[in-house]
Amino acid sequence: GALPERPLYAVHTTDEVLRAYPQLIHLPLTFRRHIDPDVTPYFYRAHEVAHQWWGLSVRPGTYHDAWLSEGFADFAAAWYVQNSALGTRGYLEILGAWRRRILDHRKYTFGRTTPSAPVAMGDRTNSSRTVGDYDVIIYNKGAWVLHMLRNLMLSEDDPDERRFSGLMRDFCAAHAGATATTAGFRAAAERAAGRDLGWFFAQWIERAEIPTYTFSYRVSQDAAGRWVVRARVAQSRVPDTFRMEVPVRVEYGKDRFERLRVSVTGPLTEFELPPVESKPTRVVFNDLESVLCELVPAPWK
Repeated sequence: GALPERPLYAVHTTDEVLRAYPQLIHLPLTFRRHIDPDVTPYFYRAHEVAHQWWGLSVRPGTYHDAWLSEGFADFAAAWYVQNSALGTRGYLEILGAWRRRILDHRKYTFGRTTPSAPVAMGDRTNSSRTVGDYDVIIYNKGAWVLHMLRNLMLSEDDPDERRFSGLMRDFCAAHAGATATTAGFRAAAERAAGRDLGWFFAQWIERAEIPTYTFSYRVSQDAAGRWVVRARVAQSRVPDTFRMEVPVRVEYGKDRFERLRVSVTGPLTEFELPPVESKPTRVVFNDLESVLCELVPAPWK
């Protein structure tokens, strides 16, 4: 039959319009431009298909919860890409494009002194002076929030990410055919993670600041000849109370590495890793793009 006149969700590309209706997707067959890794046929189609769950089945309760539709659909599309032939590399490329878009949008539009709106503002992020903010904040940053939550829940005792995938599946099932709120999703995330996440949602949904991390480290030997990594993280452009658990990857060559989390809070965080017998060849701060931030490497002083 004929398509309904007014789709509930539509994405306009350079040449086509993709539409999501209740229980129906209209997917054009061709795209003629490839600008960023998320401007591709497989990504847009996955985004619109994801609306069958996020936006059409599970509907945002208020404008404050708009990211539960568009941000969730963006994240679901990127997650789909990760599980396709493009793998984790394709997934991280999409996250990188979103990070650049989020960080650069405000710089080029207003300069660093004009603050962005928080995700919780929903469609009120757009104004005559902030055209484009809705897409960048609700779609891209909303998806980034889910990615950060996913990595926050990563652990060695859950290699298959059952906690996070279970959270998404159960939350969708619990709200199918109904409305959902950010508060409800936070409660579900806390049950899945087994801890309080109020600080996380306050920082990333209710506030707008994005941290800049200036990272430096030094590798040296102790008196016993073992290798020790000493590191320093300067945090700026956020309140002193802002905190994140940031993964650090220590590489030893020949595909050998270990990963640990470091709690970063306040203007300066210094830490020392336990001594090891093998000399570290590289230390990667914010491994797996786990925190939305601007990362500045610096020499050790």
